Amino acid sequence: MSKPLSDHGSQAKIGDLVRVYTETGMDTGVAGVIVEIKECYSWSMEMWRQVRLHGKIDFVEDYKIRIISKATEDARTGKDKKTD
Repeated sequence: MSKPLSDHGSQAKIGDLVRVYTETGMDTGVAGVIVEIKECYSWSMEMWRQVRLHGKIDFVEDYKIRIISKATEDARTGKDKKTD
């Protein structure tokens, strides 16, 4: 299995600016900063992630988002974020 592209939603972290797309790849016009990440598990223990954007109530599956800009500073501590 190959590694996802660097702008794929599975690589997104809290603080990243992202854009939301439909399942068919059409731009929804929704963009925002990730404020929460939730990991979900199926009965067969397959894991997937859902993210919530600032000002939005609903969670979006991470495969529907693409990263526009990576966060470089952690606003909670004021220090630079560690990059993997």
